[in-house]
Amino acid sequence: MTAVLLLDAKLTRPGHTAGYVDRPRLYARLSEWRTRRAIVIQAPAGYGKSSLVSRWLDADDLVTQTAWLNLDEGDADPARFMHYVAGALEGVRPGAQDLVRRLLEESHSTPQHALTQLLAVYDTLGPRNSVGSHNLLVLDDLQRVQSADVTAMIASMLEHGPPTLHLIIITRQRTDLPLARLFAHEAIRVVDAGDLRFSEEEIGLFLAAKGYDGSTPAQLAELADRSEGWVTALQLAVLAARAGDGVPCLIRALQGGDDWLAAFLTDEVLHHQTPALQRFLLETSVLDEFTGSLCAAVTGDAAGPQHLAALIQRDVFTIRLGDHGWYRYHHLFQELLQERLKLHHTPEQIDELHRRAAAWLADAGRIEGAVSHFLAAGDEDRAADLVEAQVGITLTRAPYQAQQLFSLLPQAVIERRPRLTLDRCFLAAAFDRLDLSMVEQAEASIAQAYGSDDVPRPLLGESLVWRGVAALLKVDLDTARRHAGEAEPYAAVLPDHVAGSLHFLNFGLAQRAGDHAPAFAHGQAALDAFDRARFPIGIVAVRREMAKAAMYRGDCALADQYFRALFDDWRHERAGVTHDLSLAYLYAAENRYLQNDLAQARSYCDHAHQLAQHIHDEELIAICVRLAEFYALVAGHAAADAPSNMLRARSYTVRAYRAHALDVETRYQLVAGRVHDAGMLIEEPELTALDGTDDYRRLLLRVYLRAYIARGADLEKVEPLLARVVNGTAEAGEHLLRLHFLALTAWLQLQTRGADAVTSVLTEAIDLARATGYVRVLLDTPALIPQISRIDPDFVVRPELSPSTPHGGALLTEGEQRIMDLLVTDLSYREIAEALTISINTVRDYVRKIYQKLGVHDRQDAVARAKSLGAPHDTAE
Repeated sequence: MTAVLLLDAKLTRPGHTAGYVDRPRLYARLSEWRTRRAIVIQAPAGYGKSSLVSRWLDADDLVTQTAWLNLDEGDADPARFMHYVAGALEGVRPGAQDLVRRLLEESHSTPQHALTQLLAVYDTLGPRNSVGSHNLLVLDDLQRVQSADVTAMIASMLEHGPPTLHLIIITRQRTDLPLARLFAHEAIRVVDAGDLRFSEEEIGLFLAAKGYDGSTPAQLAELADRSEGWVTALQLAVLAARAGDGVPCLIRALQGGDDWLAAFLTDEVLHHQTPALQRFLLETSVLDEFTGSLCAAVTGDAAGPQHLAALIQRDVFTIRLGDHGWYRYHHLFQELLQERLKLHHTPEQIDELHRRAAAWLADAGRIEGAVSHFLAAGDEDRAADLVEAQVGITLTRAPYQAQQLFSLLPQAVIERRPRLTLDRCFLAAAFDRLDLSMVEQAEASIAQAYGSDDVPRPLLGESLVWRGVAALLKVDLDTARRHAGEAEPYAAVLPDHVAGSLHFLNFGLAQRAGDHAPAFAHGQAALDAFDRARFPIGIVAVRREMAKAAMYRGDCALADQYFRALFDDWRHERAGVTHDLSLAYLYAAENRYLQNDLAQARSYCDHAHQLAQHIHDEELIAICVRLAEFYALVAGHAAADAPSNMLRARSYTVRAYRAHALDVETRYQLVAGRVHDAGMLIEEPELTALDGTDDYRRLLLRVYLRAYIARGADLEKVEPLLARVVNGTAEAGEHLLRLHFLALTAWLQLQTRGADAVTSVLTEAIDLARATGYVRVLLDTPALIPQISRIDPDFVVRPELSPSTPHGGALLTEGEQRIMDLLVTDLSYREIAEALTISINTVRDYVRKIYQKLGVHDRQDAVARAKSLGAPHDTAE
């Protein structure tokens, strides 16, 4: 999947001039960083905060250990802030950016959740030699980010971050961060304006670097007094001084009131430049960052690159941003230039400067900057046109990147654009976040743009699709079914990604109604449409849901087929690892486990585990680990451990994860013989509130019924509900779910009525288990096994967890997967080597690793094993 694009300039440490004055007294304070959670540098503009840190990093040889993020107003969006934090850390902890991108692409995730996961696995990222090494994250210009959410995220980094990650926070004003506790523990070092003021000695060094020799102590004292140690004032005075003037001239320049600086800039600095350079400075002040060619485009002066080079040579408040020719002005200098620009240019002229900047940036693919300048020019339509076009390019292939583009526009602008509001509905649906209010806003936008009579048919149909999806997500099936029917006449004119969504909606509705043949027809149609739309996330979701539907109806072979097709598609498309894919492997594991095939179930579980590790999802990793322990317990390969996961199973923040964790843990405790512990895992809900048709409530209902029966209390409330859901699943043709509830009914009757009373319902359950192949549904309730043996002595069989299952279910790397793809052909090792332009010895090395990972000893077995597993590759290589 395409990553969210980040601006290099925001991740680039600002440079410092060749004549920079080293400040060892401040370096000593900064060098305490390894013993502090953070160093906060707070002072008004012009005190050299960023230059100090940048030069210190060079002096102490810390550049390779440091991540730098230049903040701006746009970082008030928590998701954007999180992307840039990860992008900055990528240089010191490879894998951080990919981790955060994947987490934020998942429907359940939030920026705070992504940060928590990043901090939890921070020390595991990067090469082995980085383990235990300390890193610095510099957050520059924090005052530009006005966001309580971002403040809370930074506080989390300080309070809960790993001991190897330290922050330097650079800001013009006191922060809102809750630092009292950290101050009390001496975990924060503050450097303020008083510390940053140049001493008389440092002023002397500064003047010497600028060519002013022979200054007296009295002169230095007067300069310190008049400048108050503010280095920017000294720099401006030096720029204004005429060649040959001495220190007394500098002293005279530093006289005046509070507004002297603006006048000084006008009367001295600007007036000492050529008219062409004066114009260049004013007109390029609209740019937050620039190159020579961008400056030329904005000013209309082909000599723009030469003007920029002259300013750089004279050290006129230009700051280098990396090594790619990008610069910015000192913020205070830029603000003063902008005020001067307003005096010399009309608003229309300034707007034209912004339009030229926007056009150049758009052509250069720098969408964020282009949109910002169009908006600054008041050209909201062109800004929206640009975002709309870029959303159309990324909508299906990189949906999270498309989602981020919406943050570039004001809400009012988005709401005037029917295409944008409808695309926003699609993205929200893709991440399970669509609600009716978003659809209503899209419809209001359509009505405003077209009136009531001339609305294009594709837009009418699309809004009905999103109404149906929003209703389905709320489990309002009647409303969802009505809107899906209303959308059907428009199906032929819908774009492929919307048509696929309509088929996926109809799949879900038909499945819940028990109409399995139409459901699977709609599922296949959704796959075809999403394939045409190049929408890989949608394809994974549809295949997973079709496989689950096959499971629920009791067709284990068809479910296996769909799962293998999903994994094959993913492998051949080289698609990215996602949360949904990891969950698909867990469902595939469950499908094989319930068929009593623990070897294959464990293999799928191990794949899910490795994918969860790949995206650093700690909660999903915990589920995979516990499920593997459960499989080992069932196979008799491990003794039951203490029920240490009980509280963890109750504390999951993600709703779906909590249901899965509780399901695994209650089953584990039952098989371990801890019936009481299984019962104590749940709290006291109103059971009828869990009765529903969505997966979460159906899974949680099984968990709670299991726990209620384990407790043996209030069973009179349980039996009528069980009878109703058994009948409901029978009517819907959901044979696996019916089998689950029949097993629970038999267990309940065994407790309340005795062994003789369970024969009828247990016989029905045994017949259904044999018919579906899902025999472990019954075997996982130990209390039923004696009764099953009495009714059907051949039913109980202990499964084997094959020792040949590859340890950890290791994923094939991309290189190994390329070799594996050719092993299935008749090519010899030499032919494979020639095809891939590698040596035959390299091929043999790859083959040995493949055999080891797959737990096989020859080519034929490797091919068979890989096909059975779907053999996913590691996209991180």
